[in-house]
Amino acid sequence: TKKVIGIHKRENIINQTNGGTFIGVIFNKINNDLNQIINNKTFNNNNKIIVIANNAENPENSKNIYEERIKKLERKIEYNKIQTVLTNAPKKKIAKYDFENSINTIVIFKNYLLAGSRNGSIKCFDIVKDEEDDDPGILFSIDKAHEKEINYIMKENNDEIISCGDDGLIKRWFIDLQNFQYKLIEVFLINNSNKVHKSVNQIIKLKNGNYCSCGNDYTIKFWVKTNEFSETECYDILKCEAEYVQSIIELENNKIVVGSWWHTQFFDIKNFKAETDIKDTFTQSPNSMIRMGEKIICAGRKIDFIDIKTQKLISSIPIEVMEGVTEEEICSVCPLNDDLIICAGNLRTVDVYDVNTFEKVAIRSIKDEFIFDIKCFHETYVFGGTSIFCYLISGLKELDEETKKYYQEINDRRMNIAKEVLELCENFKL
Repeated sequence: TKKVIGIHKRENIINQTNGGTFIGVIFNKINNDLNQIINNKTFNNNNKIIVIANNAENPENSKNIYEERIKKLERKIEYNKIQTVLTNAPKKKIAKYDFENSINTIVIFKNYLLAGSRNGSIKCFDIVKDEEDDDPGILFSIDKAHEKEINYIMKENNDEIISCGDDGLIKRWFIDLQNFQYKLIEVFLINNSNKVHKSVNQIIKLKNGNYCSCGNDYTIKFWVKTNEFSETECYDILKCEAEYVQSIIELENNKIVVGSWWHTQFFDIKNFKAETDIKDTFTQSPNSMIRMGEKIICAGRKIDFIDIKTQKLISSIPIEVMEGVTEEEICSVCPLNDDLIICAGNLRTVDVYDVNTFEKVAIRSIKDEFIFDIKCFHETYVFGGTSIFCYLISGLKELDEETKKYYQEINDRRMNIAKEVLELCENFKL
């Protein structure tokens, strides 16, 4: 089933490889699976060319000069599977709102969903309720929890949440999910005023138990709980380069990274000083920032990837938008697995990106929906915006294992071909 048709001269392919002995062999009817991966359009489907750069003494070091093409096609196979998973993910709709009453932020609280609204209310939903039930699943609502938009809700513990909003306030709440009741425990104060930022965009709990908040006033503020009655006071303030400070992530070694308009900044919070300022990130709107391994992913009107160790920008991805969308923005990013992120905003789509290759992997239309936040609950991804809905995106872990096994089979076949080439060349005294 195999025969040697000819051999490439070294000078014809010298520029395609890094040296060594060069052997070109055309095989007839190579295994069909391999044909789909090693696809050189110069030849028809029944005859494929395999070109080996050989380290004659050690065939294990032989390398196919189409390696990059093969890897790209391997990724395409994996991406097609991910697209299928996203396309077929069952959708469950929980609630629908107009833009003025839409959901800005969501948090998974036990088996329930707490949603902060543009109208200042906090709503509690049962996200595991039977989807065929006509009741949207709302359990209770804290009306006028804030006077203006709620920007962020943080889970403090199994009984408490902390909310913040455009009214400049940070509030701590007790939530009783057995009786579906709530109680306001505390309003944070600074200099006897409850307006702690011009507008509070986020608050996080640090590893040392203290808190860090940011807002539209150039500042990051640090808070400590002073007594058992949950009284919290500000103990330090850091100044940022831009007025609109929207996102904070705590890193190791007493460091944080902060996202603001046009800037991503690293701070040393042990000595309370700025370290690195990466300008022109976010392209204006710093809507969402997450950590994936040793990368910080910043999303707004583009997606920026920053290396934590070097504190430098690695890559940027421009946003592809549907026709008719004029002010495109990604508003939220959430990890799918160790290599993939899922994004949404006002793009009318849910998009999946590979954080290693910086490529768009999959896309699903959501028509006229605006999405402002995404959270994961087991394999259920909850989207909050002009509606609240869920996708059950299952099978990605199994997909990872299946893909690894498939790649191993490909590599084994590739190595066998390299050995066969050497044997054929010895037989024909090439």
